[in-house]
Amino acid sequence: MRFWLLVIAISCAGCGSGEGGADVTSTGAAVESCKNQFSPSAGYGWEDDLVVNTAPPGGGAPPAIPPKDRAASECVAAGQPASSCDANLLMTRDAALCVAKSLGLSSGIAAWKAGITHHFGFQRIVWNVASTIQDDGQGSQSGNIVAIDAINGTKLGESTWSSTP
Repeated sequence: MRFWLLVIAISCAGCGSGEGGADVTSTGAAVESCKNQFSPSAGYGWEDDLVVNTAPPGGGAPPAIPPKDRAASECVAAGQPASSCDANLLMTRDAALCVAKSLGLSSGIAAWKAGITHHFGFQRIVWNVASTIQDDGQGSQSGNIVAIDAINGTKLGESTWSSTP
């Protein structure tokens, strides 16, 4: 039996509303272009590559809660303002990948993965976009990750990740 350990750490570069040092270079034309190109009306959605739904205790199918609805519910439950939790304002997965590219996330050796969640530290809904930059073929991998505000595209933090069998 193999056990996997995945460590993801997001550094907080000016946590909050984009003030006090947060990187706001992704705002503006690049973000709007990504959001327009990869909009729900163009057929894009909120798939989550980073969360694996597990069966409840006792068996059965895992709950089928769409990722954007799960993140919005967690946001509301955390007491965030309704405008910060509106699932209709969240950019799609592909828009988040587009924003990550504009932020300079390394392309890596495998397709990027993205996950949407309510981040309690940032107090907002966040897309975490991860690239894989190393794979030893034995199960150990590592890469880079960027946290992006799921509504306005602001870069909230960046870090590295690694997994070990």
